[in-house]
Amino acid sequence: LADSLPDKFRNFDETWNLFLDDDKVYFCTFSNIFIYDHNAISIIQPEHPAELSFFVNRELLVNVRGLGLTKLQDDRLNLVQGGDYFKDIGISSVLNAYDNQYLISTFREGIFIMKSSGEVKPWNESLQQYFRQANINCMVRLKNGNYAIGTQNFGLFILTEKGETLLHLTSGQGLENRTVLSLLEDDLQNLWIGNNNGLAYIELGSSFTEINEEMGLPGTGYSAYLTSSHLYVGTNTGLYVRSATDKTQPFKFIEGTRGQVYHIGKYGDDLLMGHHNGAFRIDGDKATSISPVPGSWIFLVPKNADEVLIGGTYDGLQFFTQKDGHWVLSGRPNGFSESSRIMEQDRDGSLWIAHGYKGVYKLELDLDKLEIKKVSFYGADKGFPSNILINVYALRNQLIFTSEHGVYRFDKQLDRFVLEPLFTTLLGDNSQLLNIREDAMGNIYFIGHELIGVLLKNSVGSYEVDRNSFKKIRRFLNDDLENLVILKNNEVLFGAKEGFVHYDPNVKMNRKSNIKTHIRQFSTTGEADSIYFYGNFVERGKVVADQGKDNVIELPYDQNSANFIYAATSFESDGEIAHQYYLEKFDNTWSHWDIKSQKEYTNLQEGKYTFHVRSKNVYGEISNEATYRFVVLPPWYRTGLA
Repeated sequence: LADSLPDKFRNFDETWNLFLDDDKVYFCTFSNIFIYDHNAISIIQPEHPAELSFFVNRELLVNVRGLGLTKLQDDRLNLVQGGDYFKDIGISSVLNAYDNQYLISTFREGIFIMKSSGEVKPWNESLQQYFRQANINCMVRLKNGNYAIGTQNFGLFILTEKGETLLHLTSGQGLENRTVLSLLEDDLQNLWIGNNNGLAYIELGSSFTEINEEMGLPGTGYSAYLTSSHLYVGTNTGLYVRSATDKTQPFKFIEGTRGQVYHIGKYGDDLLMGHHNGAFRIDGDKATSISPVPGSWIFLVPKNADEVLIGGTYDGLQFFTQKDGHWVLSGRPNGFSESSRIMEQDRDGSLWIAHGYKGVYKLELDLDKLEIKKVSFYGADKGFPSNILINVYALRNQLIFTSEHGVYRFDKQLDRFVLEPLFTTLLGDNSQLLNIREDAMGNIYFIGHELIGVLLKNSVGSYEVDRNSFKKIRRFLNDDLENLVILKNNEVLFGAKEGFVHYDPNVKMNRKSNIKTHIRQFSTTGEADSIYFYGNFVERGKVVADQGKDNVIELPYDQNSANFIYAATSFESDGEIAHQYYLEKFDNTWSHWDIKSQKEYTNLQEGKYTFHVRSKNVYGEISNEATYRFVVLPPWYRTGLA
């Protein structure tokens, strides 16, 4: 449109902002404002140098140097009430706030609330100095009512309506670049970030959050426990703690816990940790040894014996009793020396201990004497498909046993194991589950060799399977000692190769199945490489979606090697987008799914070809087919003329 301007206005500087208002378009520069309306252009010339412009409630606001915040009215920029406060302050963004107020961020002076009366006051005084140091570049209001703040020096902040920090991401803490220049929330409530160098995509609309070394938590995650004030997490490097309420705080290492942590939990009034180096009591950020026996796996308080605590170790059991309100080691029973990583007690008081590759043991205990009375072994001869991968869990007021193939329960009358009906019906009789936990609402979360998901309990007590929502996190989870922890508020922590994956069931993901495949480039190789297609077709000067006959390329025979580059518009877990393709008159069927986004064909014979490609996202949803037609001409000696 610039060639429609009078000559004296054509030499303008960069267009910093562009706003659409129905059929009207505002082009905002630092010298003039050009308004395009029904093929006519009007020009606003500020009396003083203009800075950035903002479009709020279909009104154009312009910060004018030496004057302040102005509003476009009747082709003039008039000072808004209280706007002179900003006459010497650079404004970076203006948003609507409650009660017809403006929330105004500045580059170097912080964030302010401007009331309709013209009164201006700092927003969240306690953070003002931090905002000044951060140099705020941009600010957007999110669909959930929170604010996203992009800064020059300190990355991204997500703040509540009152200005309280919910999330802080910066270089080395979720982002690769600390400078945020622009922000956009998409339809899935995820946030796109224009960095100083490149783009970032933050899944704010996701139910899942990674907790890893970028948040001060090194190592692979194995166990966690949430108190009213603190979250304790155990990894293969030790035990860590942070505030339960302020999630922006980094994790703090607890001295004396360096090494592999297996378990952390509350027993009586004590918070106990199972560790490679033994059993420990945790008081705040202090660890005290209560047993030097190596390899403390787990603890269990038996039914009707609150004064006794059973501990499972690398080679058998150990007993603890109460002294002065704390657990103290009372001895190790004879008669059983197998690794006791997973154990549960049934209604009759028998203790069931599962061994990863031997089978399952049933122990009869004398808790008064702290002795083992009897040990019985159960394996493939008692109903299990094999002796390996057997685990035991307490669910729905009964014990269930997972195996290499299927989930089982113990039939006391038959003295053998039979398939458990609920899991068999919902997951099949061949499912291999590695960890199961039930939350307070009766929902059952599970991790399997190939399965991960939840059995959601409905209002009538039956269950529905949700596996699709969890597919995106499977590749992050542990390859050994798979584990998940239900926190007090029914949130879930999945042990991951790097820390944990946090799942909040209260965050409902706004997913849309809108995956589309696009061919982004078609090129050939030969004596001279050539690119014939860049992703869009043009006919009569207009971009069109379909490939018309005028856009079908005819390739000379010495350019008979075709190379395609393609992509899919699915950004969630984009590293797991798979593609499938075939070339008519060359391939017999679709290829296998592959994450590569490029395919090359060499030495094609003359003829007409059509390339087909489609994509599949992490949820198994398959896109449309994208196609591209082209022709390979014969060599001169195989032409009709020859």
